[in-house]
Amino acid sequence: MPASLFASAFDQVPSAGPDAAGLVWRRPGWAPRPGPVWGGYPMLSLPAEQPNPLRAWWQQCRHHVRPPGRQARDAVVQRIRGLQAGWADLNEEAFALQVQRVRVQLLAQGLQGGGVAAALAATSEAIRRSAGLAVRDTQLHAAQAMLANAVIELATGEGKTVVAVLTAAVAALAGVPVHVLSSNDYLAARDAAAWASVYRMLGLSVAAIEPQDDAARRRRVYQCDVAYASARELAFDHLRDRLAMQSTAQRSGCTSEVTAPVLRGLCMAVLDEADSVLVDEATMPMILSAPVLDDQVQRHRVALFLARQLIRGEQAIERAPGQWHLSDAARDWLAARATHLGPDWRLRRLREEMVTTALAALYSFERDVHYVVHDDEIQIVDSHTGRRAQGRSWSRGIHQLLAIKEGLKPTPPTQTLQQLSYQQLFPRYLRLCGQSGTVWEARRELMAVYGLPVVRVASHLPSQRVDRGTRVCRSDAALMAAVAARVRALQASGLPVLVGTRSVAESHTVSQALTACGVRHVVLNASQDADEAAIVSAAGGPGVVTVATQMAGRGTDIPVDDALARQGGLQVVSIGLHAARRTERQLAGRAGRKGQQGAHERWLSLADPVVGVAPGWRGPLLGLARVMPALLNGWLTWRQRRASRRGQALRWRMLLAERRQAAQLAWATYHPWDR
Repeated sequence: MPASLFASAFDQVPSAGPDAAGLVWRRPGWAPRPGPVWGGYPMLSLPAEQPNPLRAWWQQCRHHVRPPGRQARDAVVQRIRGLQAGWADLNEEAFALQVQRVRVQLLAQGLQGGGVAAALAATSEAIRRSAGLAVRDTQLHAAQAMLANAVIELATGEGKTVVAVLTAAVAALAGVPVHVLSSNDYLAARDAAAWASVYRMLGLSVAAIEPQDDAARRRRVYQCDVAYASARELAFDHLRDRLAMQSTAQRSGCTSEVTAPVLRGLCMAVLDEADSVLVDEATMPMILSAPVLDDQVQRHRVALFLARQLIRGEQAIERAPGQWHLSDAARDWLAARATHLGPDWRLRRLREEMVTTALAALYSFERDVHYVVHDDEIQIVDSHTGRRAQGRSWSRGIHQLLAIKEGLKPTPPTQTLQQLSYQQLFPRYLRLCGQSGTVWEARRELMAVYGLPVVRVASHLPSQRVDRGTRVCRSDAALMAAVAARVRALQASGLPVLVGTRSVAESHTVSQALTACGVRHVVLNASQDADEAAIVSAAGGPGVVTVATQMAGRGTDIPVDDALARQGGLQVVSIGLHAARRTERQLAGRAGRKGQQGAHERWLSLADPVVGVAPGWRGPLLGLARVMPALLNGWLTWRQRRASRRGQALRWRMLLAERRQAAQLAWATYHPWDR
């Protein structure tokens, strides 16, 4: 394949794209497509300068085009309803002809003007004919905002999947290759199959990326008008494209043909659960690695043996979570033993790094909190979703150290070939939008880093969920006893109960407390994820008690029949203080979906380190909380905001480091396809 076909790959967009300062701002009318104008691999280049948070936020607010307001959206909805009513009685051939006319209009005008309203009308009619669903006004409002490059907050149960179909179909009708990115591979395959008939009625092709797909099939999927995938799979496909490009350049000196990329560029992404991808997992490194021949197993075993002999708090000190330091006495003790351990151990810096890493594996990484043992392997537990992160591993030998710690066979060591984070990937998209039920708290960060405004879309029915507030216990034991008694009372009333925990270990503790009280229940965590679909489908039954980690939070729909909903609906009991308020809102959103009744209550222990109450203050604060609940709520809000600010500062430092490294390696500006 000639290199000229990809002449502008990995290069900047035309001058209408970035402004003079290098900050990306996107216009709603753009319809980027692979070709002579946008290049064979359309994408944005990262800004060359180091970002400043205040300046970035101000420039983005000044330059980006804001989504249409409520009155403008209502006017478009009226036009959509009029067009759809006129097409309702058309036969299939006549409707297909109308779709072709809409497509020609979009190809000529881009994503602006009357073509967008006509495309939304055509997609709404296709959904009605194929799926039997009537698209609501709120869903049309949300789709309009997303087509204007915004992130929308839409309450749980409001049909965000339909909004994604509306947005993707309109952009695809304009000729834009669209990537609809879900949080996991199962959801991507499910949605692609569920809505394939709608896309076919509009003359669009759709397919989903599956983990076992080879490069040839992935290339065929990305050739479709709409490609469904998990964000992780797409990130690795982009890394493989970059690695293949670099390998070709090293072999040919950039003068011969290059391997065709798997992707067709980064034209448009529609993100489901956008705050999870763009905020919670923003700094999660996607590492493309390869096994190496160097066998470090014996070295890891020796490091663990030495680390176990050090006294915590005296010889080994944890100054920050996961960061261990050795005292002077420990360094001397280690140097005395290193003389008999081989040449590697005679290097002071190397031996101290190996031992401190072993200390982190021993004491900072906890089983059933940070990882689980599944199929005789160490598998990471995603801290944001509570699921097993299959295929993901820790670096610096920690994964191998944990396997040895648990008595398992360690995986072979690897070397990093390519590395990328979501903070580096998604700003490169020419068009970017997303949706979530809990994104409002992250609106300033999304604007500063990605240039994405956040738009709240009202629910079509008012919420009937009852918030029973926060209940506090003095100790962990008292908390478990109180929660077990409360769940038993709710179960006796015949209502379904969902008990939300923060970790696998905490779910086991709650399960033991419920068993001691004679409460029948089901546990859903990273160790039982194979039965997730069956457990979730039965969790809304009368008197069913489900103890779950965050797996039952984001993106989970627990069906409750109308009879139970009229009696009170799903009862959500949240245990512990989450670092982000958004996580608690996701869990609470499992109740009261689609305008049904439901309730949410939060139970805390003052001994919880996340709550951060010193032992001497627990008694007085517990007494004041009973008299002045606002005092406790203020303290908890302050703790959550403090944790959120720490997370924002960490992500910003990571962004600065990534931009600095990119500038040093010049990987954001040079590409063989530029020749």
